[in-house]
Amino acid sequence: MKSFKLLKVVLVALIFSVALSGTAFAGRQDFLLINDTGRDIISLYITPSDTFFWDDDILGVDILENGDSEYISFSRRETDRYWDMKATFSNGNEWIWEDIDLFRVSIITLRFDGAAIQY
Repeated sequence: MKSFKLLKVVLVALIFSVALSGTAFAGRQDFLLINDTGRDIISLYITPSDTFFWDDDILGVDILENGDSEYISFSRRETDRYWDMKATFSNGNEWIWEDIDLFRVSIITLRFDGAAIQY
């Protein structure tokens, strides 16, 4: 009976630690990006606002289809607060949003009118 209780305690502790491990490695800038533009996004670049060059396409070979969302995560070691974002669409257009305060944002919805609604 004692071994069953010990096993139960260990199992609960293991589940709890796994649940918390995702947040332990999350960056402060992590956010959910929702594509509500009416077009597929074929490339997405996010870089600190004080940088003059775009980082690599974070979608890689993937496409963020209209109506889909993508969780964007950062390293815990990342310290920049303000970020710029550039999206390239399936029709060849590019939209740029500047100085997004990722310390205050957890969801960004890109809209068909070019707006980036931030929550």
